[in-house]
Amino acid sequence: MSRSKRKRPFIPVTTATSEKEEKTEANRKMRRINKTILSQTEDDEKVLDQKAITDARTFSKDGKRRIDLEDESKHLRK
Repeated sequence: MSRSKRKRPFIPVTTATSEKEEKTEANRKMRRINKTILSQTEDDEKVLDQKAITDARTFSKDGKRRIDLEDESKHLRK
């Protein structure tokens, strides 16, 4: 595996390793809110999506950026 490289030249703008916990909390929150909406009314059009409930900008990672081709050897290693 000494010669393995990333397939896509994008890296996250953060020091955090993962957003898994934040995404699971957001999905649980969305499902809980939608379950209460559906139990009170039978209208499927009132169901909210995740973007309406949580803001992805509050997560620990703040987007991704493209790596310059000159810095390729350092950042494209796994």
